[in-house]
Amino acid sequence: MDEKEIQKLIEQDTDGSKLVEAATAYFSGDGVEQDLKKAYELYSKAGEKGNFYAYYDMAYMNYYGHGREKNLDLAIELFIKSSDLGDPEGAFHAGELLLHEKGDTEKARGYLKLASERGSLGGKFEYGIFLFEQGEEGGLEEIIEAAKLGNGYAQLFLGDAYLRGEILPKDEGRGIDYLKQAAELRVKRACLMLADIYRVGTIVPKDLEVAKRYEDMADEPFED
Repeated sequence: MDEKEIQKLIEQDTDGSKLVEAATAYFSGDGVEQDLKKAYELYSKAGEKGNFYAYYDMAYMNYYGHGREKNLDLAIELFIKSSDLGDPEGAFHAGELLLHEKGDTEKARGYLKLASERGSLGGKFEYGIFLFEQGEEGGLEEIIEAAKLGNGYAQLFLGDAYLRGEILPKDEGRGIDYLKQAAELRVKRACLMLADIYRVGTIVPKDLEVAKRYEDMADEPFED
């Protein structure tokens, strides 16, 4: 994508989506020289048109300090704006930051619950963990549902829980199965746990070749 194509996108925009596409090109340097300031300006214009992806990306830039100083409070505000426009991931990250960075459990609860209801897998898992740690009903059910839907961290949690037999009844077979599901998504800890399990050979037959395969998988990128 070159400058002319980006300008054409901007001129064709009606709902902010083309602006987001143009902004992303400047953010990543896709066909044009990377320009984080220009990217942020375009995201901002898209946000004004009600595009929640724009507010999400602005929040991301503020949180990680891409092209600007890190600003946690502004990042949370922008994730909330994204959520208010219907974004499940905006709700998830707003809740996550409110909980872990601000310690605002009640406000975090609302956004994590909303993220779960809207179908965010990360939000569903985080909400399940929140309920579980608060000693409230429904936490494990949320985690199990997140695992069924393909959240690797929920699969890791359940795999570990079944192997330990503390939170859930001990079931090494189910534990291994959940760890394997998480490993397929390249959840690092699941890969390393399986590598150790196959290297030691107490739960499953010892297999150094399989252990090495899982060890190598731990270094591969996580598949979200």
